[in-house]
Amino acid sequence: MLRMTTLESRFSTWFRWSERERFEPLSCPGIYAIALSHSSLSGKPFTWRREIVCIGMSNAKHGLKGRLRQFHSTISHVRSQHGPALRFLHAYPDFSKLDNQLYVAVLHFDCSPKRALSNDLRMMGEVVRAEYLCLADYLDKFHCLPRFNDKKNNPKAVW
Repeated sequence: MLRMTTLESRFSTWFRWSERERFEPLSCPGIYAIALSHSSLSGKPFTWRREIVCIGMSNAKHGLKGRLRQFHSTISHVRSQHGPALRFLHAYPDFSKLDNQLYVAVLHFDCSPKRALSNDLRMMGEVVRAEYLCLADYLDKFHCLPRFNDKKNNPKAVW
């Protein structure tokens, strides 16, 4: 059973949004946390922080890389396909002004959504569970959800 203290320590360091594809295990399923910060987070260890605006996951065949591309495509006005990114876009219609303030950290899981092996299926279930554990931990710490996970108080941009 996953515990939050072990999950927090398993995240990558923070890296700039523009450098997100440099992180090797992005082809794997996993969890991502996106932060909007005026001070640099690059290279700093992941910690739960109020600047986190979105927590999400992917266990699709393109892994974290595919999900982060969906987020980027949405906030860049290329394609509308990511709910929290549409809420981000509603609040920040011109993403280019925030490019140097956006950071991401990831927690990858070694499994393949392309295989139908029992271990991979179990691990993909852990990815989903881990997303909820991360959201719960954030809620416990800050008494709210990350801004763009909060569907009730943050409308989506309309295309």
